[in-house]
Amino acid sequence: MKISKISSLLLLLTGLLAGNRLEAEVFRFQYVSGAKFRAVAQVDETVIQRYGRQQAVQQSELRYKIAYTIKDVRGETGELEGVFQIANRSTGDAGVYQWSEEHPTAYRRNAYGEMDVPDRYSFPVVRGVPRFPERDVAPGETWVGVGEEVHDFRDSGSGLGVVRFPINVAYQYLGLEEYKDKMFHAIDATYQVYHRFPVSRGLAPEQISGFSAQHLYWDNEKGYLAAYTEEFELVMQLNDGTSWIFRGTASAEVIQAEKMEKEKVAEEIRNSLEKDKVEDSEVRVDEQGITIALHNIRFLPDSSRFVPGEEEKIRAVAEILKRYPDRDVLITGHTALAGTESGRERLSLERARVTARALIELGARREDQIVIRGMGAREPVAGNDTEAGRRLNRRVEITLLEN
Repeated sequence: MKISKISSLLLLLTGLLAGNRLEAEVFRFQYVSGAKFRAVAQVDETVIQRYGRQQAVQQSELRYKIAYTIKDVRGETGELEGVFQIANRSTGDAGVYQWSEEHPTAYRRNAYGEMDVPDRYSFPVVRGVPRFPERDVAPGETWVGVGEEVHDFRDSGSGLGVVRFPINVAYQYLGLEEYKDKMFHAIDATYQVYHRFPVSRGLAPEQISGFSAQHLYWDNEKGYLAAYTEEFELVMQLNDGTSWIFRGTASAEVIQAEKMEKEKVAEEIRNSLEKDKVEDSEVRVDEQGITIALHNIRFLPDSSRFVPGEEEKIRAVAEILKRYPDRDVLITGHTALAGTESGRERLSLERARVTARALIELGARREDQIVIRGMGAREPVAGNDTEAGRRLNRRVEITLLEN
């Protein structure tokens, strides 16, 4: 009787183990030439600057928008090109995100996740995550992959340039997990950061340390990382005794971009603007998408407030944008050549901000779908030596982004 029970338990255990192996997966990146994707990452972080017993604390929100295209596929390796756009706002600010930086990139990545990025590119900062083993992996199993972190100090005056160092990433496959009503393969990825920098001239970092704990949602049918969440901390110690601590959380989601029929959409927008009698408007197609330029958009003198009646132009544009709800929007303010450079920059940004707020209030977009920037008088479309030219240069451009 005892033997029979033991045999039954062994058979049950063997069956469970066999079942687990049946759930084993082979994880690989897959590539389709010409496919376009965009990833949107939200970073909420606390930045602490410490010197001795003194410290300053700042809360910030960063929004990364990464648009990339698979340019070519050779065997199991994809060649990708893209651009990282970074926007920010202070935590608690009810305003929209302000454009901050833009970084192009291009790289090769094989089916296992190993990346080859030319030295001239500083993005992506974290490379080779995830990295997959050649074998299949069952739920609960672990492996280790080597990745890389990259930090750009070219503008710091330290002479360090772009610094790259390896990271050893520990992975564990957790099995299937639901994310936004869809099942994905869940993988934990964690690593420690520690790197000492060579002695540099002037103010420079001495060492960087920290950790990253990521929870990955992998689409094994299509072969790409669909989303992730992260907790992180980085501590950078400078040679003057100052420490900078970056601590927070991040999340990201990848979306396959639908191709925009730009010429067709542009013609639809032109017809709508003409029907609504929106004067001094122009529609053009460019690499980013479709731009609606509102020339001579009138604000009160030296102000970011609309002249009464100008809101009707924004209302007409809002109705147009509502027809294309899945596209993010970039709003760029421009000025004529008048006043100081800093004043023009500030005024153009505030005018873009006012336009964005109006579109949000009209229900055309959510705050997280709009990024603003101010170009001052740096991109004139006409001469500033005549009133007609200055009228064209005083404009707000609203770009419906393709990717």
